[in-house]
Amino acid sequence: MYSSQFSHTTSNQNICGSSVYNDEIFPMSISIPHTIPAITVIFGVKKGIWGISQMILEAKLCSEGCQSCNENQCFDQYLYFFTLNWENVVNSSEGWLTNNVIQTSVITYLQARYLETYGNHLINEIKLNHHQAISLQVKVLVYNSNPTQINIAIDDIIVSTIQYTGGWINYPNGFGYRSIKIFNIHQYPHIHSQAKITISLILSKNNPSLLLFFAIRDFQLFLKSSLFEFICKDYNLVPFDGCFSQIFDCTEGCSNCIRGTCLDCKTGWEYNELEKICIPICGDSLITHFEECDDGNNVPYDGCHLCKYSCPYNCKTCQFGNCLECNVNYSLSLNKKQCLPFCDDTINVFYEIFDDQTQLDRNLKCQQSCQLECKLCINNTCYQCNDGWQLQNNQCHQICGDGLIAINSIELCDDGNFNEIDGCYQCLFECIPYCFFCSDQNTCLICQEFFTLVDNSCIPICGDGIVINSLEDCEDGNDLPYDGCYQCKLSCIENCELCQLGGCEKCNLGYQIKDNFCQKVIEEEIQNQDFNDEFKSIEFCGDGIIQNNESCDDFNLFNLDGCSSTCKVENQWNCKSIDNTSYCYPQTLYKIFYLNNTQSIEYVLLSFTNKLIFNNIIENYTKEITYKIDNLSSNQYELTIFQVSNIEDFDLLDLSFIFKIKFFHSFNFQPNLRVSFKDDLIDLNYFPIVNNEQKISLQQPRVLTKSQIQTAFNLKSLSFWM
Repeated sequence: MYSSQFSHTTSNQNICGSSVYNDEIFPMSISIPHTIPAITVIFGVKKGIWGISQMILEAKLCSEGCQSCNENQCFDQYLYFFTLNWENVVNSSEGWLTNNVIQTSVITYLQARYLETYGNHLINEIKLNHHQAISLQVKVLVYNSNPTQINIAIDDIIVSTIQYTGGWINYPNGFGYRSIKIFNIHQYPHIHSQAKITISLILSKNNPSLLLFFAIRDFQLFLKSSLFEFICKDYNLVPFDGCFSQIFDCTEGCSNCIRGTCLDCKTGWEYNELEKICIPICGDSLITHFEECDDGNNVPYDGCHLCKYSCPYNCKTCQFGNCLECNVNYSLSLNKKQCLPFCDDTINVFYEIFDDQTQLDRNLKCQQSCQLECKLCINNTCYQCNDGWQLQNNQCHQICGDGLIAINSIELCDDGNFNEIDGCYQCLFECIPYCFFCSDQNTCLICQEFFTLVDNSCIPICGDGIVINSLEDCEDGNDLPYDGCYQCKLSCIENCELCQLGGCEKCNLGYQIKDNFCQKVIEEEIQNQDFNDEFKSIEFCGDGIIQNNESCDDFNLFNLDGCSSTCKVENQWNCKSIDNTSYCYPQTLYKIFYLNNTQSIEYVLLSFTNKLIFNNIIENYTKEITYKIDNLSSNQYELTIFQVSNIEDFDLLDLSFIFKIKFFHSFNFQPNLRVSFKDDLIDLNYFPIVNNEQKISLQQPRVLTKSQIQTAFNLKSLSFWM
């Protein structure tokens, strides 16, 4: 079945790390037709060191209830007699003879049991039930290395022969030469109550001392039932009604049936579970069964209605849905689908409306006096309005609060009441605060002036110079700290301990208010030198000066701002010293979030809490990412990384990644994805990001195997009659 040559001299891999020879992995895949119950797989190598791993054997099984099949269909026969299919012994009652002597000796070859004989034949006479044909298959094992001929006879008539002069396998250590041949005889005509089966060999040997013998296993004999057991009679010659010419047949529209009973329908048909029949689907644009047409809708007077040809309105003569001649005062449209009224001030005609646009066009053209919102206008009088409009005194009115949305009006919603703060008020959506236009009460599309949309909320634009009352304290047009206004909130100036409305009332120790700033006390201004020496020797936390036992000092004694009240750098913060003063920033972290999944594919997002400094040395940031999925090998999934980045001013990089993970197999657990970076990345404050490995639990993969997909396909497409 498979043969190839390999050499360590041509291999470019050395998996085992030997200094003497290279080695390599070669995948092999073989697909063969096979119908007997057991299979023998032999790997043979003439020279070299070798081995196998990850061997997978898949079999395409017969459908449920079927005893004999090939890859395309189920055969109308059943298993009647067998030898060494699943059992390991042969009973004398099975009747295998050599020279009229019962044979029951069983040998083991390649972990399989065989019925052996040292003669050149095996004969079995088997009594049969009523039938019209027989099928048999058998596996024959031969010990020989010379030209060999194997014959299969039924009632002493040879029905199959195999001759071969090679192909046997030489086993070392005195086990000799052996070959295996498989016979498959399908539905041989036979009606007798008994069948004589003969398996015989014609062979020779070079060494008279060697024993020549053969053995069999997986012998199966099938009977094809008599035709008269499964005929049908419906006393008509109508095809596709379940029985035709006394043979079971599928009904109209059925794609899979058994003995006239439908199991599944073709495309364009709907299965009636109760009656087991297929009914054509009218309106699916497919013409089936007795349908004359199918235009995909149920609109009358458009040429096809309820899957039957229909005449357009005001058509006098039509054929196959096309109008040939219109009534008086009507003219035929170019597509022959409509009869349009003549526009004449002296003639008032009835015009059936097909859609709103047609009504609009006809009103404009013929200058009828009905409103555009009128759906049915007769003699300039409206009798029916468009959806959502109310007809009152032959006029169409939009009524807010009636629970109906009037199309082509200013109404965006109508909840049937006039209550505020319920999502719809005065037939307009109640948007979120400061939203100018929204698609519904929860989704804002455009914010009001001086506001910007962030996470579906409208917040003031900080830095535009416009102060929004109750939302912003101040606006100084910049984002600098310690200038009295920071992020549109009043803030203390640098080195100020107590401030009111942006003005400093008390400076930190060692500073004094001067020109609205807190300036450091000059040494010469301290009169008492002894006090000055004592003052300098005291280390003050919060004075903005980093002393020996301080890791930071940011002019205050507040916590949660990066530098604690004890002048220690807080967790998940970075601080740097400028002129011996600390400036602290939140650490830049990266996190992973689960997005969604589609069948066997799952998506994960990796993003950073801050922007990064663009590094032109790194050509592809995806190559800096390392990842793994716990307890899975790389051939069990495929992971693709998509980089999403935007370079802003000053080379700031807004970076994120999307992971696309495709699983090849199903698992009974939730895999864990681990992600980290090879090299340090730098954030906008020139600190390296915290490169801690991140982990996230994925959804449990559910993937159909090839055999499951094939089995599902077979169950759907299987159709046979008996």
